[in-house]
Amino acid sequence: MDHQDGKQYDHVTSTLIFSSDSKHFAYVAALNNRWFVVVDGKESEKYDGILQGTPIYSPDGKRITFGAALGNKQFVVVDGEHEKQYENIGTTFVFSLDGKRLAYVAREDDKWFVVIDREQEEKYDFIGKNGIIFSSDGTQLAYVAEEDNRQVVVMDRKRGKPYDSILDGSLCFSPDGKRVAYAARVSNKQFVVVDGKEGKKYAHIRSNPLFSPDSKHLAYVAQESDSWFVVIDGEEGKYYDHVLGEMKIVFDSLNNLHYLALNDNGIYLVSEQITLKD
Repeated sequence: MDHQDGKQYDHVTSTLIFSSDSKHFAYVAALNNRWFVVVDGKESEKYDGILQGTPIYSPDGKRITFGAALGNKQFVVVDGEHEKQYENIGTTFVFSLDGKRLAYVAREDDKWFVVIDREQEEKYDFIGKNGIIFSSDGTQLAYVAEEDNRQVVVMDRKRGKPYDSILDGSLCFSPDGKRVAYAARVSNKQFVVVDGKEGKKYAHIRSNPLFSPDSKHLAYVAQESDSWFVVIDGEEGKYYDHVLGEMKIVFDSLNNLHYLALNDNGIYLVSEQITLKD
């Protein structure tokens, strides 16, 4: 296959990866059974393989990373520099918003762990695929880990309380990065944990927790019996047959939100004003 500048490769991935500002692009190519990443027309070193789902640009578009394989070892390449080799590199690569920090998942001796800024954290049986997040300022990192068939949120190397499971994708920081929330399950009950405090238990937590823009309020959708409702700062709203929409809840301002609800065969746009507490 021809490259746009006329150079021929044995294989070129069909998808171009662009930086957020569209000033840079990258793709994976192969020649003579050796794989490499081409960044802005410049080839990287050659490897036995490039890991699926990479390369990845940082949010600011200034950095690029990918996973590579040599023999039976895998490792991460960041801005052209090799990091430590492991038995396996997972599919999760996360940059902080400012692009200065990088975290990813690796495995060694059948144990999984997070590597952040080249430093290896504690080993676990498993690390959640969609559960690694940075706070908005990049100073804090949180993720979901599994040990002895129980799941726990780890934040800044400190373990939270173990639960039967942490709901996929529910882990989130507040916009100011000072608060953290997630939904957990114990037996047949689900609930939201905010700043380490467990909320009321329900049959089902449907939406991920959502902080207000000023980080002071938290809302989510819950179900009990046949009714659905929005919980705001621990207070249940009006009951409906369903709460609709992929986004579930939208904050219009610091103290107002709206969502779609279904009741008596009618769909309603429900607006809620948050009651400020003393």
